[in-house]
Amino acid sequence: MTVRKVAIVSGLLLSAVAAAFPVEFDVNTEGLEVDIVRVDVDEAVVLRVRNYEDGEIRCDLTFRNGPEIARQRKISVDAGQDRVVRWVPSRQVVRIRVSGSCWRSDEAHAAA
Repeated sequence: MTVRKVAIVSGLLLSAVAAAFPVEFDVNTEGLEVDIVRVDVDEAVVLRVRNYEDGEIRCDLTFRNGPEIARQRKISVDAGQDRVVRWVPSRQVVRIRVSGSCWRSDEAHAAA
């Protein structure tokens, strides 16, 4: 019975370590009061974007995982609110790179 418990605990610990991977951010917030925080949820990349501005903001975020096709997410966040952005890679993850930009929705923004 104790061997079984040790095996279960070891399996849980290994799965927790396997799900942990670094996420690098390169998001241009253009001087806005915005927080982008990673939330650990299984094997998904989950980001919480919090808007401290007095107006709505928009963000374009691109997720990259090695040779996988980059995935883009576009969100709007109301003043004083937060939104969750989620992406699940289809390949094994070594490192995720998140790039993009955020701007006030009342400003003109040229897509790059």
